[in-house]
Formats: sequence, C-alpha cells, structure tokens
Amino acid sequence: MNPTLGLGLLLAGLLTVEGLQKLNCPSENHGTMSRVQGSKGRRQAHELSRRNLDFGLKMLKKLTSKHPGKNIFISPLSISIAFSMLSLGAQNSTLDEIKQAFNFSGMSEKDRHEGFHCLIGRLNQDSQDHKLNLGNTLFIDQRLQPQQKFLTEAKELYNTETISTNFQDLEDSKKQINDYVSQKTHGKINNLVKNIDPSTVLLLTNYIFFQARWKHEFDPKATKEEDFTIDGNKSVKVPMMFRGGMYDAALDDQLSCTILEMPFHNNISATFILPEEGKMEQVEKGLNTDTLARWRTSMSHRVVDVSMPRLSFSATYNLKTVLPELGMTRAFQEHGEFNRISPRGNLKVGEELFSAFLASFKQAFEKAITSMHNGSWWGLALLKMPSFFYQVLFIVGLCVPICGVPPPKLPSRGSSHLSSTKNTCSSQESSSNINFAFNLYRRLVLETLSQNILFSPVSVSASLAMLSLGAHSVTKTQILQSLGFNLTHTPEPTIHQGFQQLLHSLNIPRQDLSLMMGSVLFIKKELQLQANFLDKVKKLYESEVFTIDFSNTSTARKKINSYIEKKTKGKIMNLIQDLDPLTVMVLVNHIFFKAKWEKPFNSVDTRKNFPFLVDNRVTVHVPMMHQKEEFAFGVDPELGCSVLKMDYSGDIGAFFVLPGKGKMRQLEQALSARTLRKWSHLLQKRWIQVFIPKFSISASYDLETILPKMGIRNAFDKNADFSGITKRGFLQVSKATHKAVLNISEEGTQAAAATATKLIVRSKDGPTDSVIIFNSPFLIIITDEARETILFLGKVGNPTTS
Repeated sequence: MNPTLGLGLLLAGLLTVEGLQKLNCPSENHGTMSRVQGSKGRRQAHELSRRNLDFGLKMLKKLTSKHPGKNIFISPLSISIAFSMLSLGAQNSTLDEIKQAFNFSGMSEKDRHEGFHCLIGRLNQDSQDHKLNLGNTLFIDQRLQPQQKFLTEAKELYNTETISTNFQDLEDSKKQINDYVSQKTHGKINNLVKNIDPSTVLLLTNYIFFQARWKHEFDPKATKEEDFTIDGNKSVKVPMMFRGGMYDAALDDQLSCTILEMPFHNNISATFILPEEGKMEQVEKGLNTDTLARWRTSMSHRVVDVSMPRLSFSATYNLKTVLPELGMTRAFQEHGEFNRISPRGNLKVGEELFSAFLASFKQAFEKAITSMHNGSWWGLALLKMPSFFYQVLFIVGLCVPICGVPPPKLPSRGSSHLSSTKNTCSSQESSSNINFAFNLYRRLVLETLSQNILFSPVSVSASLAMLSLGAHSVTKTQILQSLGFNLTHTPEPTIHQGFQQLLHSLNIPRQDLSLMMGSVLFIKKELQLQANFLDKVKKLYESEVFTIDFSNTSTARKKINSYIEKKTKGKIMNLIQDLDPLTVMVLVNHIFFKAKWEKPFNSVDTRKNFPFLVDNRVTVHVPMMHQKEEFAFGVDPELGCSVLKMDYSGDIGAFFVLPGKGKMRQLEQALSARTLRKWSHLLQKRWIQVFIPKFSISASYDLETILPKMGIRNAFDKNADFSGITKRGFLQVSKATHKAVLNISEEGTQAAAATATKLIVRSKDGPTDSVIIFNSPFLIIITDEARETILFLGKVGNPTTS
C-alpha cells in the first residue's frame, strides 16, 4: 500500500477581497521572499485573486450539481492555498494537472508561490472589530523523511507550521489533529477527522478563521419568527432579523436577481444574491467573473429594508469526487509523482475532506471552515475587503435563500426597497452636509427672531465649497473645516470631486419629480480671473459664467434677479436687494424642487379652519390636510418627539418631527447625522391618521453675519485671501444672501432656494389607528435618501406667516 498524503482545509467565511493597492507584502529575509518587491507581490497576488475567483465559481457549479437542494459553503482560497503548497512537492503530470484544475497554468511557480505568500501576510490581520487568521500546518509521520527543500519552502512561502505525528497510533493522531483544528477555528470545527488511513504519512492542513461585527448591527428586538420558503411547497419557521438602512445594492434584470452588499467593520463586506422565485438555477449558471464585475459597477447606495434569517449551518465535502472533474486525477492514483516531498516511496493524495461552519448573528458574523484535504466554495453570499482586486476566500450557498422575501420590482418601495438612481457622492460629503446643516440651523435659531426657519443646506454648502476653490491659506481652511471636513483625512480634491458627483447625480431627470441645482458666476468685465479657478468651477460645479457691468448697479441687480427667478421657476424673486458699486463678482447657487406625494392627500378632506398652537398664548387657524394611510412612523423616547416620514415619487422623503410640549429646544440641540440615521432605521410602516397643515413659508438670511460665528471669519474681513480667483486686487466677501421658499399642499411640495455670495474690491491694507396632529411647531427635513443629503431643512413655528 502506498503512503498517503492527508490534506486538511480549515476554512472560515469571507468572499471577495479587495484592496491590493494598499497591500504591503511581507519582505522577510527568507530565501526566495527576500527578493520580492512590494509592487511585484501586489501584482502576483492580484493575478492569483482573479484566477482563484474563476476556480471558485467552477467549484461552486460542480458542488451544486452534486448536492442539489443542499446548503453549500466553501473557501476557494483555502483549497487553492493547500494545493498550491502541495504542488511544491509535485512534478511532471501531477504538477501540470494541479495547475490546470486550479487555474494556475501560464503563471510561473515562483510568481504563484510568492503571490500566495503576499496574500497570506495581508490576510492575517486582527483589529478591535474583526479577526481574520489564515495558516497552514504539516502533520508529518517520522516514517516519511521529507525533503528539506520542501519543508523550507513550505515554511518560508506559506508560513507553514510543522508538527511531528505518529499516524500508526490512529486514535492519538486523530485527537491531536482534531484538537488543533478546533483551537484554530475557535471551537467552530470539531471532530474534523473521523478516520485516518493507517498508511497516512503526512497531513496538510489549511485553516481560515473569520469573525467580524456588522458595521450597522441588527437590533435583536426587531428579530421575529417568520416563514422561510424553501420551495413552492415547503416553508419553515426561522428567526428573521430586520434592519432598514443605506446599502450598496443592484437589480440584475438579466439574471432576475437582487444583489445586496452589507459592510462589516474594517472595509470587509458580505454580498448577498437573492434570485427571484424559480430563478436560482439561472443565477447559478450565469455566475462568472464578468457577472461579478457587472454587479460591482451597477451597485449604488440605496435605502434597503433587509430581512435576513439568523442562521447556523455546516457542510462537509469529499473533494476527491469533485477535483477529478476539473482535470486533476493523477494526484489520487498510485505513483502520484510527489517525489519532491520525499524520494522514498510513492505518495498519493488520500481522502480529501472539507468541513465548514457558518453562523450569522444579530451583531456579528462568524465563519470557520476546515478541510481535510478537502475544501470548497459557493456564492449567493460573497465577502470582500478593501478595493482593487477580488479574492474569493469563501463562498456560501444557501439553498434556503439568504433573504426571506422575494426581491422587489425596483424602484417600488417596501421590503428590500432599492432606489433606482446611482449614488455617486461619498459618505464623507453626505455626513458633512448633514452635520453642517444642523449646525447652521442651530445658529439661525439663535440669530433670527422669526418663528419659521427654512434653508437649503446643500445649496449653502455647495456655494461655500465652490468659493473655497479660489481661497488660500487660512481662508480656505476655515471654509472647509466649517463645512465639516477634516483636511488631514480628506484631501481637498476629494472634497470637490464629491460635490461634483453630488451635483451631477441630483440633476439626473426623474419621473414625477423636478430637482435642479446649479451655480453661476456673474463677473465684472474688467476682472481678470485665474484660468485654473475658472476651469475648476466649470468642471467641478458645472457653473455658468457671465460678464456683467457692476458700475450700473440697478441693471446688474435686475439681470441677476431675473436669472435666479427663471432658474427657481418664479419662486425666488428679488434675491439681490442692493449691490455695492465695488462688487466685482457674484456667486449664485440655486436649487428647485417640485414633487408629488407618493400617497397624496385628498383636498376634500382638508379642514379649512383648524387651530394651530404657536405658543402658550397665540393660536392661529390653518387649513389642515388629513388622510389615513400606511406611513413610516415612530416615537423617539430619548428626545420626546414623534417622527413621520412621507415619501415623494422618487428617492426623496420628508421627515415631519413633532416634539412633545416644551421639548423643541431639546430636540434642536440633539439634531445630528446620527439622529437622522437613527430615525431612518427605526421607523416602521403602520396605518396612521395624519393631520398636517397646508402652508407656504419663506425665509431670507444674510449669512455674512452668521457664518463668521461658525468659524468662517477671514473670508468676510481684511484678512481674506482669494488670490486663487485673481492676482490683481484684493477680494473679500461682502454679502452672502440665502433665500428659500417652501409650499406644502395636498398634491405634494414645491421648494426653491438660492444663495448669493458677493465679493468686493477692498483697499490693500492688511389597537386603534395611531393619530398624529401637527398642530404645534414642528420640524421638516426633506432628504434625498439615495445620496444621504438634506435638500431643505426648516421649522414651522407659524404656518400662517409666509
């Protein structure tokens, strides 16, 4: 009987890995690896990841055909590493078949082994929120007498640990290996080895352990037992986790499936693919590298309600029945040609077992996989890490679908809602815009006497960001930091590119909704602008540029106001009340929004004379709209307020926030991006009677008195540095005017806003239905959900005051 090679793979969950651009490959002085350059190692690892992805998809299809109706869970990377390490000892036809089966052909052995060395070093990383450990072990019988070169290369290239084992004592060796496997997988894989062939002289083990916390954790209180449909005739009860939030998602009409990406901490994420009813086989057949690439490019950041089973399952496979179908046969036969492992005796690969464990918890995701040489993959769930290459570590196949509801027909709302418009702005711009919005709101409350507050945060922030293109030194820093940007972490070009993408995406035409935003520069004829500034405002902010004669202030004012009135469909008139004769440039940002409610009110139900309590002493009467419908609604006990969300046709939604008596100030102080996200995620749809005033309000602000108190000081005084706009003369901001108008009616909403920034020349010197009635002051927040951007923010203190 020929001596047998045992191969064990301990695998644990992750699917696609990105991020080799920042990959620092190990460079220890270990023989071969001492010569590896970092960039070359990255290229090799990138190439291996591409090949491993292709191998994993082939393996998935083989396993699904052999195990119909079963859950599938494997790690292609674990299998590839194990057999690549084994190939160190193979030669001739056996080596060629390993290369063919694992898609290694055409890649030099040196590049392949160094590439895996690079990957193993990169993947062995732990942090506070995740553990990812990958390693290799050789259990060697003293009878083998392995080649020293094989042991050295296995250690240097694959970080392999070597353990002496007496395989003639079957029970002791089995316990030794199983205890080792259990320890490396943190107790997730137990009793991997059931039987050992007495002729075994070497057992190769590869293990991966992965444990991570969801970036956006599920609330255990939202988990409920629900039906999970296995097929058309059978369903089972499962604990179904639920969470609503912003995720990257897409709908593939070609393969009839929905794709959802859910992030863990530390740039790792899981991708879930949910086929439409009866389309699982179609999706499986369509899986290839081109399909995954297409999904990646079609993903956009959307509002998604996720229902996912809390699950735990394991799987074990004998790869000796699968790999021959991929062209690898000689390794399992007599005379297996493993003479580079040991010259004494003919070696062959024995039984190859693969064992996997998967658990998905409400707050964590944990996978451990083991394969006695023996491994696998599949993928209606993929995992990935940072952003340049795909590396399939694990593939999870759930015959029982990952989500418990059928995919929606986009862009309809409801469970697993996916908006139809691609989000192109970064989360940095989104969060900054939201926090800047609430900071400016609190400042306006302090500085103005009006009972109503209304402005467009995105209009104001875009104006200031555009102005910063021409600012230098402290002037630039004050503007960008006040907008919420950390210039240490976010380079200035990234900020402007984010605004460029945001403005472009906001202006994409949508059905039943008008949303138009733009910028314009009115420039004194004699002003010689820096060409770089002019190019950037046109390219990044799609700004129009007009020359104007500011010496004739009356004509210039009429021309500017006429332009703004036209762009805001007549909603903003006479924005510029007066012009300083020294004005050389006026910068205007305008936004117009008009949309219909997804569930409009019926004017017949509007009550004409409904009391609205402005304060303890003043009551006014307003037309009060009314309807009974299903809306997202909730109560925030921490802030003592009720929150109603009403959707427009499209991706836009309006939050109406009604504080409890005496709670308005507490609510205003707590407003933040985090608070808004909390409301978005916790609101639940329910039948409710809604009473909202029909009103029209407007507000106008001189921001040159407000913004210095938010940190933008130099731009408005003699210390201003706008030398990026023009080198001739010294500029400072003389006026920053913002005006907004909002109409709320039965059909929907009309809103407009404009921000004008003027620069002047200065001298050179230094059981029943729920009911909510908005009959007292409330907040309104109109957001573009897909882009996480606040379009309009206001407080309605007196709806009769326009």
